Amino acid sequence: MARYRHWRNLGQGGETVFVTTAVLDFVEVFKYRAFAGALVDELFTVHRDCGAVLHGFVVMSHHIHLMSRLPPEADVGAFVRRFKYLSARRIRRALGEEIEREFDHQRGLNGRAFWQRSFRSVIVDKEKFFLQKLRYITRIR
Repeated sequence: MARYRHWRNLGQGGETVFVTTAVLDFVEVFKYRAFAGALVDELFTVHRDCGAVLHGFVVMSHHIHLMSRLPPEADVGAFVRRFKYLSARRIRRALGEEIEREFDHQRGLNGRAFWQRSFRSVIVDKEKFFLQKLRYITRIR
């Protein structure tokens, strides 16, 4: 019998990673320009403040893909947690009642308020893979 293995997010300080993370319950909050804009602002702020390099990103209606070189002292988990915490804090303050209700189904189950607990990351260590991911990000707009 095959054993289930939990996804292991990879990426240590100085490595380039491709990350995907989604909003809780796939609520399409980023279809609203103001919330997508706030997300992008926080993305730039976290990269600047942490010393990371943002190579590319795309914001979809309920998730984001980004490719970044991690800051020297942070692993991918710490970096993504910081981004998710700061962006959620900013966006949640601005959500109206109608959108807030879309989160109510899952919030009670896992205690999360905006982002799904998990995310996916892979190390981008080859030029060919880097270009493939960059093309993917720019084509899905």
